[in-house]
Amino acid sequence: MDLLSNMVANLNTRSLVFVRQVPYTRLNVSVLSVIRELGFINSFKVQEKKIAVVMSQQLKINRVSTSGKRVYISYKYLRRFSKKGFLVLSTSRGIITHVEACALRIGGEILIYIEI
Repeated sequence: MDLLSNMVANLNTRSLVFVRQVPYTRLNVSVLSVIRELGFINSFKVQEKKIAVVMSQQLKINRVSTSGKRVYISYKYLRRFSKKGFLVLSTSRGIITHVEACALRIGGEILIYIEI
């Protein structure tokens, strides 16, 4: 299991503990900063080889693109996801949501899908 999938599994865990430990990678920090901007987590703190994530609510996150199967999307198809949830994309402009990618008219690799 890659480290982004490990982070998604840790964030999806249903428990009463709202502080979760996820592995440290630059990709995980970028994805967590996008999720924080969306308001789904309160904050996160980078510690030694770990990231402490303070949750504000329970999340339903799905990993879309894996190491064995990459999933790419054009900006033309991004508007279909406007009411169902949020896509986090890896683009040439960095890690952004599908709303920002639509405004910039760029597509990219779908990393995760956050259900509302």
